[in-house]
Amino acid sequence: GGFVQTIAGSEVDDWHIEKLQGEMDAKNIPYAHLVCSAHKRTHELLEFIDELNRSIEPVVMITVAGGSDALSGVVAHHARWPVIACPPYKDEVSYALNVHSTIQMPSLVPALYCKRPGNAIQAAERILSGNNPKFVESRR
Repeated sequence: GGFVQTIAGSEVDDWHIEKLQGEMDAKNIPYAHLVCSAHKRTHELLEFIDELNRSIEPVVMITVAGGSDALSGVVAHHARWPVIACPPYKDEVSYALNVHSTIQMPSLVPALYCKRPGNAIQAAERILSGNNPKFVESRR
């Protein structure tokens, strides 16, 4: 009936992935996780996106990458599913320095953006609810 695919650019961001997974566990949303750098493992990432593009189940992809955040842009351009970028900011300085690398995407790169993991999961749940009543949010 649908699931969330998280993709992180590095294991360094596991602390942020754990927050996303906790939110999905609380809402019983099925998910899978992959660590794959857009800079260092581009070919593997594109092959994985091609595989997900063939899914008959709806997928919402959540990308977790800091710094230059090439991951969100590459995934959003090549995926046929919605992509929500949820970068891992360690503090407000990191946020101020890096947020624009995620929200200023070029044309034909429709990455959505949520700063907070809870908001990203709520958005994914609402997107998936269009195809499956199981995902209709009942806990506001």
